[in-house]
Amino acid sequence: MRIGVLIDINTGMNRTGLRPGFAVVELAQAVNQCEGLRFLGLMTWEGHTLALADPEARAWATTAAIKQLVAMAEACRAAGLEVTIVSGGGSGTYKTTPFIKGMTEIQAGGAIFCDVIYRSWGVETTPCLFVRTIVSSRPAPDRIVIDAGFKTLPVWHAQPSCAKLEAVMSHVTSAEHGIITLERADERVKVGDLLDFIVGYTDSTIILHRKLYGIRRGLVEVELDVI
Repeated sequence: MRIGVLIDINTGMNRTGLRPGFAVVELAQAVNQCEGLRFLGLMTWEGHTLALADPEARAWATTAAIKQLVAMAEACRAAGLEVTIVSGGGSGTYKTTPFIKGMTEIQAGGAIFCDVIYRSWGVETTPCLFVRTIVSSRPAPDRIVIDAGFKTLPVWHAQPSCAKLEAVMSHVTSAEHGIITLERADERVKVGDLLDFIVGYTDSTIILHRKLYGIRRGLVEVELDVI
């Protein structure tokens, strides 16, 4: 058995990977010479560019990062190595990275669900991942308590969004409850009402649940285990 290996390149995220340079080629050659290993290519995640709010600045920074990855792939090829995979791009950069010559694989995944954070990054897919909650208390005209706390609907990365609620000032959680404070009094939402929330961040929410339910036109069509 030969295990395929991708070398991680640090193109600015400063989290993992080798800096672009000859050390990348040396490591690729070392992998290729190892019995039981097979050098397949290079990968990166240019996630540092998501800190740039301006779409044009983000596109420029993304392109600059990915060009470093592609240049390293060309350097490996020039050294006689076969490079079949050049991988990068996530849901926040899917408008730029796939269209850069030399890329063979895109890592975007969460954009199929979309969420509050992805939308802030310019993802334009339709949100389709929701957590359904029940209003358990209305202790004040400007406050709503739901039965979903941070075990179910975390707010650490971004506040979940509910189309039925207007002018939300804050959404904080305890273990079992969510406390939503409105900017002004609104008594239209009643105890027992169902509220569907677009999650703040898919990655930190979906792992808290055991099942996903696929719903079309109000009917459950599929039940998926979260593994």
